[in-house]
Amino acid sequence: MNIFRAYKLFWKNYANFHGRASRSEYWLSMLVNMIIMGVLMIIFFTILFSSLLTVPYTGTEAEALAWVGSMATSSLVVIGIYSLFALAALVPVLSSSVRRLHDTGKSGHFMWLGLIPWVGSIIVIVFLAMPSVRTDKYGFQDEEFDI
Repeated sequence: MNIFRAYKLFWKNYANFHGRASRSEYWLSMLVNMIIMGVLMIIFFTILFSSLLTVPYTGTEAEALAWVGSMATSSLVVIGIYSLFALAALVPVLSSSVRRLHDTGKSGHFMWLGLIPWVGSIIVIVFLAMPSVRTDKYGFQDEEFDI
């Protein structure tokens, strides 16, 4: 499965908590999400720090404050876009994780383990990384079963 097809399936199965997600489908879509969120954070910090480092010293104090204010507004716009993307991707991430757990032969309720402080998320990541299991309990995925 290529990265574009995996990400297309990620959004196509937006709220589909039934069925399976192969290992490649799950991890490639998570990779794309992390890249998008990382790029948005780099843009945010670039705008934020460039506004602090390039304050014009030739004008008045009011002009300098206006410069910082405009750059702060720009960084708030980027943070707003980041927040909207994270909020929009929340349900697909959960549904993809549940489908990935189904592919490993586990119930989607194992996602609740992530609420256990410190070790819960590690346990869930280990379950998500496990190989696929051939079972008809959650529907058989005959299209791609390798990874």
